[in-house]
Amino acid sequence: MAGPLVVVDAGDLTCTHTGKRSLTAPGTVKLTVGSSPAIPLTSVAGDAAYADCIFKDTNGVGHPCKSTTVTSKGAKKLTVGGTPVLLDSDAVNSVNDVPATFPATVHPGQSKLSAS
Repeated sequence: MAGPLVVVDAGDLTCTHTGKRSLTAPGTVKLTVGSSPAIPLTSVAGDAAYADCIFKDTNGVGHPCKSTTVTSKGAKKLTVGGTPVLLDSDAVNSVNDVPATFPATVHPGQSKLSAS
């Protein structure tokens, strides 16, 4: 049975409020699937807006998800520049300015390469 899928820059993250965040590999990445570079775990955490996030508070004021946290460790053996790659099974959260944290869904962008 195949393990979790390696996330590449053709993948994305989605928040629970229909927002979507694109993923970009930093610089030149030697590990690719097809022509898409693998995403290092550390490049996911931090400020990055979730386009089209529709979260609103009880007063109807919008508070779109604007950053990401990762609470897992990525691949155990597969790395990019010494950093574990992001897997579609990693625990990723979107965060807004309320502050509130919500689980995000990781879409790997490929279905060929798996890791653990």
